[in-house]
Amino acid sequence: MTNKIISKRYEELTIADDFMFYKVMSDEELCKELLETILDIKIKKLVYHETQAVLKDTYDGEGIRLDIYAADENETVYNVEMQATDTGDLVKRSRYYQSCIDMDLLDKGVRYKYLNKSIVIFICTFDMFNKGLLKYTFNTICNENKDIVLEDGLTKVFVNATYNGNDTKSDGIEEDNIRLRSLIKYINT
Repeated sequence: MTNKIISKRYEELTIADDFMFYKVMSDEELCKELLETILDIKIKKLVYHETQAVLKDTYDGEGIRLDIYAADENETVYNVEMQATDTGDLVKRSRYYQSCIDMDLLDKGVRYKYLNKSIVIFICTFDMFNKGLLKYTFNTICNENKDIVLEDGLTKVFVNATYNGNDTKSDGIEEDNIRLRSLIKYINT
């Protein structure tokens, strides 16, 4: 059995295709706007921005290639991945990516308190958790008391590009997410 490479014509590519995602996200302003839209934040400036960044922590360890690797003026680090296939391992992959980013950020001998805040984002062309939410944001909380948040600086976000809610407030989503819903429509068309 031979591996068949499936290719599309340039005109058929969408933002969900690797090539187009890298090309579009290589524009720093578009990358900044994507981050602001997904996270509902304001970023003054990206001070570091790279597409297809490669991190390899050890000589024989598993390296990673990040779709987007960026940092803002507050030294918050962002990793954004476009995920068109449900591989069944994205939760563990997000954990591994975050740990590789941490190892890349902290030089030997530097105290852990200087570890940057980091956010790993997967834009999925499927509903990762099958609950119909527009996005799923995870931070570390205490099981015994949900009011206690472990301030470890880690955030993981999974965007559901199959979200099909409407643009009214009755769908339980804040009006501020209109930009994110527009982004989802763009990804799908």
